[in-house]
Amino acid sequence: MSYKILRGIGFENFRVFEQKAIFDFAPLTVLTGTNSSGKSSVINGIKLIGESFKEIKVSDNLEEFELDSLFSIEINASEMMRRYGSLEKYINHAGRDKGENSFKFSIPTQLLYVKEKVVITYTIQVEQNEQKTGKIQAIEMQLMDKEVSLLKIEKYGKEYHIKANLSSFIHALIQAEGILSVSNDFEISDTLQTIVEKIKEGHFYDFSFLWAEDPEDKKLFEFAMKKFYGTYNNRSLKKLCTEIIDVLSSKEWKEERIGYIIYFKDNFPITTSKRITGLSVLDYSLRFHESEGAKNVPNGSGERAAFTHSLKSGFEKLSKSKIDNLNDKESFLEYLFKMIANKKSYHNQFWGKDRRLTEIKSFEPGEVEENFYKEFVFPNLHLVKRAFLPFVTMESVSTERSNTKGIKSILDNDDFSRLMKRRFSATGDEKQAFNELDDFLDKWLQEFKIAEEKRFEKNEDYDAFKVKLLKNGRPMMLSDEGFGVSQVLPVILSCCPIIGWDYEYDPSNPIQYNKPKLVLIEEPETNLHPALQSKLADMFMDAVKTFNIRFVIETHSEYLIRKLQYLTGKGDIKPEQTVIYYFYPPTEVPAGEKQVKKINIKEDGSLTDDFGTGFFDEADNIALELFLLKQSQKN
Repeated sequence: MSYKILRGIGFENFRVFEQKAIFDFAPLTVLTGTNSSGKSSVINGIKLIGESFKEIKVSDNLEEFELDSLFSIEINASEMMRRYGSLEKYINHAGRDKGENSFKFSIPTQLLYVKEKVVITYTIQVEQNEQKTGKIQAIEMQLMDKEVSLLKIEKYGKEYHIKANLSSFIHALIQAEGILSVSNDFEISDTLQTIVEKIKEGHFYDFSFLWAEDPEDKKLFEFAMKKFYGTYNNRSLKKLCTEIIDVLSSKEWKEERIGYIIYFKDNFPITTSKRITGLSVLDYSLRFHESEGAKNVPNGSGERAAFTHSLKSGFEKLSKSKIDNLNDKESFLEYLFKMIANKKSYHNQFWGKDRRLTEIKSFEPGEVEENFYKEFVFPNLHLVKRAFLPFVTMESVSTERSNTKGIKSILDNDDFSRLMKRRFSATGDEKQAFNELDDFLDKWLQEFKIAEEKRFEKNEDYDAFKVKLLKNGRPMMLSDEGFGVSQVLPVILSCCPIIGWDYEYDPSNPIQYNKPKLVLIEEPETNLHPALQSKLADMFMDAVKTFNIRFVIETHSEYLIRKLQYLTGKGDIKPEQTVIYYFYPPTEVPAGEKQVKKINIKEDGSLTDDFGTGFFDEADNIALELFLLKQSQKN
């Protein structure tokens, strides 16, 4: 199972965000701005997702596409109840005033095998129960830059309504043609390249079944193509394929059909009470008979063959008189679907009691079409679950991160105690991995002038521990130090990728961190001197480079941001390694501005946009006012 880095987050009708707001994340993402502007909404929204979906199970078996485990997850704001009161309070106030009972969050991700960015949006409906918990009501996958829908899933009662836009999937695959050539998975790359070539040639669907029994039928097919498409060539065949795909894209899937995937190779238990339909041409064509009064259309390949065999006696041939009576391309397309459904199957008889039905080749999907679903469409449908994987390794450090007790308990609820719990429970290789991190911890304890080294002592009889800091050769209790030390120590600990993390230790190469970790930190500058606030930038970037950690930091510290500018201008970090979001209060957004302004640090250390008033300019304003005050006193 591969663990992806969280590319960003988005919210709509959520806290201060009435309209959709998308945040793209860099290795170090800074959220800043005035109070009550929405910074905490982002942090707490991510926490809400992480808490709710941390136990989600994602199978590597792409044939196991079931939605119950996702839609049945309880969205619960238990850890944030003290702040908001209930999940209902997450809904934007304007939405609540309108009687809305849902909000949306979005996770930017990427299609497999291509570079097209997608955003998966989950609609959360607040349940009318005592706890006001929530459930997923709908999911939509869109191409981010085009806002084109790839997939929509909605739940009504116990049924799922699923639509896949095959045209958009095909467009994304064609756009990826050059990228596929450098894919690491050469076998799949070659398969997808073949699909792209067939799509471009106009042979995505093979129509030869129409004249499988009589070559004269090919002339009738050419006649029909010229009548409705002007010509009979690759371009017109491609147009016909495109229109078939558009028709299939407009129809709903059944979850069970996706779950057992490709057409006639499924082993789904057949029942007469439930029709399982997918997006194959045959499955769609059978619906024409249902609309004409036929009931209980069968599901499995054998039953479908028997059903279609009973519909007609003899072989259904293309008819020039029927083609002459067709008035438009839509009626021609419908005619083709009916032709597929009416194809005769053949009996293979064996001696004794063994007798079976064998479908003619026209009922089977072509290899190219089958591979398109199996290697591209269905794996990408699994992104609706895989998008949550970055939250598995998420850690958070709040503003209330440590108490000042001399003896602490790993059962305490503060961040520091929670971070230490994993350390003391480690055994074997994981315990050795913790020891490998001591160099990093000691380095930054010294840089922040906290101690030369630290000692964590656990009482074996109780779930309690002491923190001792070695300063000037003398051990000091953490409780004897200033409050600022107890606040910064959890921040330093959070930079170490094993604490609170499902780590796989490799004794032959212990400092190798392949699973990226997401760390949320609220106001890391609390109780720190300005010089040490700027040093936070150095430590965070050290953790980014050493441990492959991603940070989302809520801060009011001008010194931290200025240091990031300096490090970028100096060349120690690259511009793409940081991003800053400046928040205005929703009711105080200046004319021509957005509520949330994205600001990047350029290569020379300058910013791509200005901050709002009251941030960088506040010190200068006070200095100017002080100067004017002194001048007025002299006069």
